Amino acid sequence: MKIKKKNLFIDLILIIITGGIWNIWMQYRQIRDFNSVSNSNQYSFLKWLFFSLITFGIYHIYHEYKLTRDFCLLNEVNDAELIGIFSGIVSATGFWFIIDLYQQSLLNEKV
Repeated sequence: MKIKKKNLFIDLILIIITGGIWNIWMQYRQIRDFNSVSNSNQYSFLKWLFFSLITFGIYHIYHEYKLTRDFCLLNEVNDAELIGIFSGIVSATGFWFIIDLYQQSLLNEKV
């Protein structure tokens, strides 16, 4: 599968316009693209959706930590674990969209 770079500005505008609903598509796209770039099936959109719903978003915080860490490892960014922890904290404060845009920027570098 050929992955194209995504426009972060358009993603941000669509997140704002849709009240965050665009993030569901972004999560699907990032999970799909990460699995493709890393040649793995490490992440599952349905698992993310199910556990995020039944834990009222707490799983999403963990997911953001783990996916950001793995994006950083994939891009050979220093302090991947620390950046992942910071991402989880930022997600817990309600600024998850910033983390998703950061993850997309890391993915864009890999494409």
